[in-house]
Amino acid sequence: REENVVYDSSTVELRVVGETYGAAHVDESATDASAEGALCNCGDGSSRCNCEGEVCLIEQRGYYLDDEVSNCEEGGGVAAIIYDDVERPLFTPCCSHSIPAALISWVDGQHLVEHGLGEVVSMTSSASLQFSSEALHSRRVCLPEGDYNFAIYDYHFAFFDNRGDGICCDHGEGHYNVTSNGGLIAQGGEFGSEEVTRFTLPFEPVPDEGF
Repeated sequence: REENVVYDSSTVELRVVGETYGAAHVDESATDASAEGALCNCGDGSSRCNCEGEVCLIEQRGYYLDDEVSNCEEGGGVAAIIYDDVERPLFTPCCSHSIPAALISWVDGQHLVEHGLGEVVSMTSSASLQFSSEALHSRRVCLPEGDYNFAIYDYHFAFFDNRGDGICCDHGEGHYNVTSNGGLIAQGGEFGSEEVTRFTLPFEPVPDEGF
């Protein structure tokens, strides 16, 4: 039930020339961070941005947001603003970023392209992902099929726990399932600090041959 996951985007403040824009926090980008700089057009963010000391403005065209934020960061950008025509583009986080990043609407993005480039942008991000207790939380992510870099596995699912006692059973009966098209990829709850499952797509469950 995807609606049970609450994204607190109200604490992402984005201002351009004194005007405030509605923005949502990008997963794995810096939180409790502030940035300020001139707005720089980074195109679709598919390559390194030449925005040293500036705020990258990126048009989302189907690339992973992780790569787009990385290309901004590697080019010296102090923050990233990504705009798209959907409320929240899917994001596949693989690593954390030291710069804040925010998602805005397509309309606001086009307005900034036409009227905001070169203007001073200030961004403050303190977004957090909040979960209610004793509820089912789910998140759906679209992943492409393929045998990238000729690796045996395309992906890995990792579950980390800071306290080192998993999600079951000292403080409740927590558990998780990872599925693809109805097939069970991984499940668990009792583990220490982390549990990792590697898999490839399309996922083909191992048949239960019985005895």
